[in-house]
Formats: sequence, C-alpha cells, structure tokens
Amino acid sequence: MEFSYGSVKAVTQGELVPVTEVSLGSGDTIFFEHHIFLWKEPTVTITAKMMKGVGKRILAGLPVYVTEAHGPGKIAFSRDAPGQITFLELKPGQPIHVKEHQFLFATNAVNYSYFRVKGLSTMLYGGTGFFIDTFEGSGFLALHGYGNVFTRNLAAGETIDVEPGGFFYKDATVQMSTNSMV
Repeated sequence: MEFSYGSVKAVTQGELVPVTEVSLGSGDTIFFEHHIFLWKEPTVTITAKMMKGVGKRILAGLPVYVTEAHGPGKIAFSRDAPGQITFLELKPGQPIHVKEHQFLFATNAVNYSYFRVKGLSTMLYGGTGFFIDTFEGSGFLALHGYGNVFTRNLAAGETIDVEPGGFFYKDATVQMSTNSMV
C-alpha cells in the first residue's frame, strides 16, 4: 500500500506485521512514538517534541514527548503486532478521533491531543481510563489497527453499538457515548 502527501511518501509492506517505510524530502518533518521506530538512513535527523498539557499527560500515563524525524531520507516504523496500516489525509476543521495506542506517525502540521471517555473505563479497564487521541490540522496521519480493519460508514442519524475493542477511529462529528450492555 502506498500513500503520499506533498513530498512525504509512505509504503507499507508485510501481511501479518506491517512495516511502513517513509521517504522524507528536505525540510519534511514527521512525529511518532519512539517505540515504533525500526531504522533510518543517516541523513534523517531525530529530535524530541514536547506535547502540550504535560501534567495531564503524566497523570493519564500518556506520552509527554514524541520523536520527530527530519528529512531528507528514509525511516521505517512498525508496531511489531499483527494488523493493518491506515493512511488518512487530514483537512483543516475536520478532526479525527482515534482509539489510544493506534497512532503510528503524522506530518508536523498535525495537532495531537487526547480526551478521556468516562464511565466505561471503570467497568472495563479497572479505572485506568479509555482515552481517545485527537488529530486535527492539515496533514497526513498513519494509524495501526490491530488485526483486520473494517470501515463502517453511517448514514445521517444512524446509530450502532460498538464494543470498545472494535473501535479504531471516527470523524469527530460522529457522536459516541458509553452504555452498559449488562
């Protein structure tokens, strides 16, 4: 699978555990969580980027820093887990909500934040929380869905019940609420 956004080009290979190789042009920057990094060419420089809301991130157990890669050159990523890679082009004013631990990388103009879904977290996650990552801005976002990824497009006013483990990402305009199935 291939995807490009400006001069950033990504190619994913592998059927069981996907690896994505990203080609960065001169001046291109992407950011990612450090533990998914596999390799890079020597021309790619690495720096750290501090996230907004450090105190809240520490309390939530979320990353305080992400790693930035600056082109030119190639860099590769993998979550070292079975799944599929999904590439999304983000447009201004159209934020995306993503289940935590699905983020692979994004171009530098994408804003990355989060919020906590209350209620369901205590029942299913022992109080550690069910967090949703939010991405907005103009750019390119890569996500890793564990297992096979299926898309369900909803009509206006249509609702469905989704088991929390089955949720991957959604347009921020789609409303989500927690319900007890018991």
